[in-house]
Amino acid sequence: MVCADGDVQPSEITEAEAKGKNMISLFNSLEFREACLSPETLPTIKELSKLAKKIFNKEQIDQITQFLTDIASADGKISKEEEVFIKSLGGK
Repeated sequence: MVCADGDVQPSEITEAEAKGKNMISLFNSLEFREACLSPETLPTIKELSKLAKKIFNKEQIDQITQFLTDIASADGKISKEEEVFIKSLGGK
Protein backbone atom coordinates (compact mmCIF):
# COMPACT_ATOMS: atom_id res chain seq x y z
CA MET A 1 0.00 0.00 0.00
CA VAL A 2 2.85 2.34 0.80
CA CYS A 3 4.03 2.09 -2.82
CA ALA A 4 0.64 1.78 -4.55
CA ASP A 5 0.53 5.32 -5.89
CA GLY A 6 4.25 5.50 -6.71
CA ASP A 7 4.71 8.22 -4.10
CA VAL A 8 6.37 6.75 -1.02
CA GLN A 9 5.51 9.03 1.90
CA PRO A 10 7.28 8.77 5.28
CA SER A 11 3.91 8.98 7.06
CA GLU A 12 2.64 5.92 5.19
CA ILE A 13 5.84 3.98 5.93
CA THR A 14 5.58 4.88 9.61
CA GLU A 15 1.91 3.86 9.79
CA ALA A 16 2.48 0.56 7.97
CA GLU A 17 5.57 -0.21 10.03
CA ALA A 18 3.72 0.40 13.31
CA LYS A 19 0.83 -1.81 12.22
CA GLY A 20 3.22 -4.50 11.01
CA LYS A 21 5.09 -4.56 14.32
CA ASN A 22 1.80 -4.75 16.18
CA MET A 23 0.46 -7.64 14.08
CA ILE A 24 3.56 -9.69 13.27
CA SER A 25 5.93 -10.77 16.03
CA LEU A 26 8.90 -11.24 13.68
CA PHE A 27 8.26 -8.07 11.64
CA ASN A 28 11.54 -6.81 10.21
CA SER A 29 11.56 -3.01 9.88
CA LEU A 30 14.76 -2.92 7.83
CA GLU A 31 13.46 -5.41 5.25
CA PHE A 32 10.14 -3.56 5.12
CA ARG A 33 11.79 -0.18 4.53
CA GLU A 34 14.08 -1.67 1.87
CA ALA A 35 11.03 -3.10 0.07
CA CYS A 36 9.37 0.33 0.17
CA LEU A 37 12.38 1.80 -1.60
CA SER A 38 12.26 -0.89 -4.34
CA PRO A 39 8.59 -1.03 -5.37
CA GLU A 40 9.48 -2.68 -8.69
CA THR A 41 10.29 -5.87 -6.76
CA LEU A 42 6.82 -6.07 -5.18
CA PRO A 43 3.87 -8.07 -6.60
CA THR A 44 1.28 -6.24 -8.70
CA ILE A 45 -2.12 -5.20 -7.40
CA LYS A 46 -3.73 -7.99 -9.43
CA GLU A 47 -1.34 -10.62 -8.04
CA LEU A 48 -1.86 -9.49 -4.44
CA SER A 49 -5.63 -9.33 -4.78
CA LYS A 50 -5.81 -12.82 -6.29
CA LEU A 51 -3.57 -14.28 -3.59
CA ALA A 52 -5.42 -12.58 -0.73
CA LYS A 53 -8.77 -13.90 -1.97
CA LYS A 54 -7.35 -17.43 -1.99
CA ILE A 55 -5.91 -17.18 1.53
CA PHE A 56 -8.34 -15.04 3.52
CA ASN A 57 -12.06 -15.24 4.28
CA LYS A 58 -14.47 -12.29 3.91
CA GLU A 59 -14.03 -11.09 7.50
CA GLN A 60 -10.25 -11.13 7.18
CA ILE A 61 -10.43 -9.30 3.83
CA ASP A 62 -12.58 -6.63 5.50
CA GLN A 63 -9.97 -6.26 8.26
CA ILE A 64 -7.14 -6.04 5.73
CA THR A 65 -9.12 -3.49 3.72
CA GLN A 66 -9.48 -1.30 6.83
CA PHE A 67 -5.80 -1.80 7.65
CA LEU A 68 -4.82 -0.67 4.14
CA THR A 69 -7.22 2.28 4.23
CA ASP A 70 -5.55 3.46 7.45
CA ILE A 71 -2.12 3.25 5.82
CA ALA A 72 -3.27 4.90 2.58
CA SER A 73 -4.78 7.82 4.46
CA ALA A 74 -1.73 8.35 6.68
CA ASP A 75 -0.43 11.04 4.33
CA GLY A 76 -3.74 12.91 4.43
CA LYS A 77 -5.15 11.61 1.15
CA ILE A 78 -6.04 8.36 -0.59
CA SER A 79 -4.79 8.34 -4.16
CA LYS A 80 -6.72 6.86 -7.07
CA GLU A 81 -4.20 3.99 -7.25
CA GLU A 82 -4.59 3.23 -3.55
CA GLU A 83 -8.36 3.36 -3.86
CA VAL A 84 -8.31 0.98 -6.84
CA PHE A 85 -6.18 -1.51 -4.92
CA ILE A 86 -8.35 -1.38 -1.80
CA LYS A 87 -11.51 -1.86 -3.86
CA SER A 88 -10.00 -4.73 -5.87
CA LEU A 89 -8.99 -6.50 -2.68
CA GLY A 90 -12.40 -6.06 -1.10
CA GLY A 91 -14.15 -7.23 -4.24
CA LYS A 92 -16.18 -4.05 -4.45
